[in-house]
Amino acid sequence: MDIDNINQKAILLHAKDNCATALAFLEKDGIALLSNCEPVLLKEDIKFGHKFAIHPIPKGTIVRKYGVAIGKAISDIAIGEHIHLHNLRSLQQEDNKDEGISEIGWKNRNT
Repeated sequence: MDIDNINQKAILLHAKDNCATALAFLEKDGIALLSNCEPVLLKEDIKFGHKFAIHPIPKGTIVRKYGVAIGKAISDIAIGEHIHLHNLRSLQQEDNKDEGISEIGWKNRNT
């Protein structure tokens, strides 16, 4: 662990989340420190506002942010990997009322 590269800025928004959000540009091989979570070694650069896995997320698993389902992994996602359109399918593209998205008014900012 490179102690000089350990002060990474990220936030875990809800205890149920399996991803965290970058509050600044985070460099590959940096360590993200999050409250109530083990340190995360970043496997890729993470842009400001983007998500990364804090636990292994197998293909087909629901990805949670804000405590609600935001998408489904379309490939295995390792701890510290970037989560975005290349490995996540938005649940807004399906009828997923059982996931609680419509009840809280969550909207994809890209739609």
